[in-house]
Amino acid sequence: LRNTKADQIELAQFKYDRAMIFVSQGEEEQAEQILTELGDSLLKENKYFGDLNGQIVLLQAKILLNRNELKAAYKLVEAEFVRSTEHWNNKKEMSPDMGGRPSILEQLAATKKQLHDSINATGADKLSVYSGTIMRSDGVPLINVGVFLRTAQDSNHSVLDNEPYQVVTDANGRFMITGVLPGSYQLVLGLEYEQISGWAWPIKYNEWI
Repeated sequence: LRNTKADQIELAQFKYDRAMIFVSQGEEEQAEQILTELGDSLLKENKYFGDLNGQIVLLQAKILLNRNELKAAYKLVEAEFVRSTEHWNNKKEMSPDMGGRPSILEQLAATKKQLHDSINATGADKLSVYSGTIMRSDGVPLINVGVFLRTAQDSNHSVLDNEPYQVVTDANGRFMITGVLPGSYQLVLGLEYEQISGWAWPIKYNEWI
C-alpha cells in the first residue's frame, strides 16, 4: 500500500470531514474523539498539513465553546496560532517571494482575539445562542437554508467550511447557533434559486447584528 504525504493528507481530511458531520448532528463526543486522536497524531509525528492543522483546532475550539469553556478554547487556539506562525515564517525564509499569510492564520488570529476579549470582558462568562426562523413573507418556512454569522474579518470572502457559526434550517425553517462569542456579526443566508425566486430579503446585505 502507498503511504505518501498526499495519502496521509487525504486520510486526515476524511477524518476531519467526519468530525464536522458529527458536530453538525450534535454528536460532539464522537467528533471530539476523532479530532483529539487526529490532532495528537499530527503533533506526535510533527506533521503539518497546511490549513488542515488549523481547521482541526478551530473545530475543537467550537466544541469547547459550546460548553462555555472559553479559557480552554483560547489556550488551544493560541498554541496552534504560534505553531502555524512559526511554520509559515520558516517557509517564508525559504521562499521569500511567497505571498501574504494564509487565510487559516488570519482565522486563528481573529478567533484568538475574540476569545481573549470575551474572557477579559465583564459579564462575558457565558456565550450566546442565536436562533430564529427563516420564512417567506407569506409565512411559508424555508427548509435547508444556510444561516451564517460572520465577523468583519471573514466578511470580505466567500464562506469557508470551517467558519464556526453556520447551520442549516430544519423542516420548520428553524435554526439555532450555539456558542456565539460577544461581538458584531453580519447575518448571511445561503439560499437556492428556487427558494428566492420572486422573493426578496427585506434588509440591507451589509447590516450588522
